[in-house]
Amino acid sequence: MSALLSRVHSWVAEAPWLALVMLVGVAAIFWWVLRSQGVPEWSARKAPWLRVVALALALPALFFILLWGMRVTLARTEYDFRRQHGRVSEANLASVESIWGRPHVQRDLTVYHTYEVPVTEEVRDQFGRIVTRTRMETREAPQNSITRTRGDVTLTRSERQKGTARYPGFTLDAAFDYTVRNFADRRTDAHFTFPLSPGQTMFDGFTVRVNGEDMSSRLLFDPYAVTWTLPMNPGQVDEVAVAYHSRGLQRFYYQVSDVRELRDFLLVLRLPDIPPRDVNYPEGCITPTTRRAEGNGSLLEWRLDRALTTRGMGIALPQPAQPGAQVARVLGTAWRGGMLLLVTVVLTAIALGAGFHPLRLLLLGAVFVGEFMLMAAISDYVPSYWLAWALAALPAIGAAYLILGGRRAPFPLYWLPVVFMGLYPLLALPREVAPSLLLGMDVLTVLYLAVLGILALRRTPEAPPLPPVGAEENP
Repeated sequence: MSALLSRVHSWVAEAPWLALVMLVGVAAIFWWVLRSQGVPEWSARKAPWLRVVALALALPALFFILLWGMRVTLARTEYDFRRQHGRVSEANLASVESIWGRPHVQRDLTVYHTYEVPVTEEVRDQFGRIVTRTRMETREAPQNSITRTRGDVTLTRSERQKGTARYPGFTLDAAFDYTVRNFADRRTDAHFTFPLSPGQTMFDGFTVRVNGEDMSSRLLFDPYAVTWTLPMNPGQVDEVAVAYHSRGLQRFYYQVSDVRELRDFLLVLRLPDIPPRDVNYPEGCITPTTRRAEGNGSLLEWRLDRALTTRGMGIALPQPAQPGAQVARVLGTAWRGGMLLLVTVVLTAIALGAGFHPLRLLLLGAVFVGEFMLMAAISDYVPSYWLAWALAALPAIGAAYLILGGRRAPFPLYWLPVVFMGLYPLLALPREVAPSLLLGMDVLTVLYLAVLGILALRRTPEAPPLPPVGAEENP
């Protein structure tokens, strides 16, 4: 019982407007049953009290059970659909990272200079005599020797699929040019370190050139960096060019390794297939100094000079549209449309004096649920969501039209299936404004029912008699 009450509470909390409309519908059915049995004349007609009260309680209960069954069936359909479509999991993400690559973090080049000086010291030899020996000692020549940085990175989306979901992968063409100068007043050994993105699976076409000369024979590789050492005379300037092709997942990040003054720094990030509206930045990233559209994509520039920062520069890729994402969003809100449909049909029929038969309501609920089950079933076999929607919604609207009486049905009853079976599912598609659209439809439904109720109270129509229990409805 506590579990049932908890579900009812969460249901009411999720859509309070809908819960209010549903309670009004249940109360209206109870009142309509009593009125259709001639309750004001019970004493004169000696009506069977027990039968009337039982019927007045049973029909609202059956109506509530119908709503609840619709909610449970659609929720189960949504759960099964999401499990088979676009189900992102940590295990699959880890698998994609191990195969394709991790988030790409490129740290900038570091250079430090050393030189050797002779150091004379007195030591005792093996006979205990004090002798003088000279050894070479390595010392560092501190300086910020990178005077110019140019980075040109082209990032192209390459979505990866694992299981039932897609993940935001990309390929990367990177080229970095550095100008390095020895500011020391002596000859030094310049030690270059170019970090590699941690855990990356592949670097293709990796080249290092200094003053145009290929440095392949001098490079030392480890899992975290590429290093090399070159002698530099006082005031010597070297042009260092590093280029490679790689790939990654989720985000690209260029990180300034050490606290130093960035001089004449320019990083250009080209995004040929990511428009400016989809550009997002990783946490802790400084925004570009220039951002503009370039063709169907974007171009970002970070231009700094005499700047101090340890923040990075880069982009977080937009999440790809998961398979069946539109259908899944529609399934997630379909139950609201179904409940509004049944409640408004009942209240409209009562207010217009047409009455209703429980069997028709049951068939209408079954058709509504069948519409979305059919949409979920055929979405993988049709080229677009709109075709799946049309193949499911149009037959459902036609069946609802016949169930409600066809041409003999009052005009409002004719349009309710069109609104809640055809239009209502489409409100869930624009993700940013879907909650507002759905709330707006709830409010319009409440206003419609309020106006309908006011008109019905003014008219006070006679309620049609309720068919006897067990009797079939005449066509």
